[in-house]
Amino acid sequence: MRPRGERIDVRLRLGPERVERVDILSDRTTTAAAVLEGKPVQDALGLLPLLFALCGVGQLTAGLRAVEAAMGIVVPPQERVARALLVAAETVSEHATRMLVDWPRLIGAEADIEGARRVREAAAALQRALYPDPRLRGRIGGGAGPVAAVAVASAAELAGAVADAVLGAPAGVMADAGDLADWIDGADTMPAQVLRAVLREGLADAGVSRVPLLPAIDPYRLAARLDRTDVAAFLRAPEWDGVVYETGPLARHGAQPAVAALRARHGDGVLARLAARVVETAVEARKIVRLAPTSCDTTATVEEPAGPAAGAGDAAVHWGLGVEEAARGRLFHHVVVAHGRVARWRILAPTEWNFHARGALAEGLRRLPVSDAARVRRAADWMVMALDPCVACAVRVEGPAHA
Repeated sequence: MRPRGERIDVRLRLGPERVERVDILSDRTTTAAAVLEGKPVQDALGLLPLLFALCGVGQLTAGLRAVEAAMGIVVPPQERVARALLVAAETVSEHATRMLVDWPRLIGAEADIEGARRVREAAAALQRALYPDPRLRGRIGGGAGPVAAVAVASAAELAGAVADAVLGAPAGVMADAGDLADWIDGADTMPAQVLRAVLREGLADAGVSRVPLLPAIDPYRLAARLDRTDVAAFLRAPEWDGVVYETGPLARHGAQPAVAALRARHGDGVLARLAARVVETAVEARKIVRLAPTSCDTTATVEEPAGPAAGAGDAAVHWGLGVEEAARGRLFHHVVVAHGRVARWRILAPTEWNFHARGALAEGLRRLPVSDAARVRRAADWMVMALDPCVACAVRVEGPAHA
């Protein structure tokens, strides 16, 4: 489910031999968090997930990191583990929905509604096991209260649902390039069928882009940029030191042997991006099983995104930058807290990188070979699906090849 009322329109103008023009028009609201300004900080965090139909957990976790950094609050280890599990469960659930419900539509296959339902219900059960009172997910400083045995059982159920519906085998099958190639060739699950269809149709390298993958960004420089009065243009069309980047599963897993082999053969196009999402689902399922037993451990450690960063204006004004790797890419939240209330709250979301006028989608579309409008349209639809925007996206093709 994507937010109603917001959408991206992609328009391609075809010439006789090439795509002559690409326009990406978005009416996404990039300043939604402004409604939180003026509110007590804890109240604002309670409202934050309600602003987003997708990736609400990722948004909340990034917001918590920003607020806690601004307030100088150190989160206990078991809370960090619980939050990492929440985000991983959401990522697996979001990816499974795309792979089992949305991907089949593009090959004319029937969606695996039952498989998607099982994954989503298992993810929700794990989230309940970690936070029996869901209101405490957004409590500053932490509110997790898991029973370790329940969390472990819920994690195993989620990993099992992923193995059955997405992978057709335990999550470890994505360990190397040979595993992934064998899986694409032989697995019976819907995602494997889709990747085989992409190869059969010659669309593996559709949308190949030379846009670089998003690296680590200096959090203090980014915080300063997000605090400027002209931030609106940056939030709509971000670039860093003049460069537009791609974020998402490919950026996170592009160096893994299983994905790197596809990138070397087919480039950073449709197949590599779809496969990166499959690999990430397997990786996150393994992580969930590994972390769940430590959800009550006061000495547990967990890898987190770079940051957060913090600073102060005066004794009562502080800022924090929170970062989270959500399902669709890297999220940044910048929050200024003044006298216990939100003075500014700004969010830089992944869709604005990937659907930038010079971003991965736009460059890939410009590089498409033009044979007929129908094939261009089909390739464009796959490219949009592979980049997975957080709002609805419509593609329109015009020009001589369309006549």
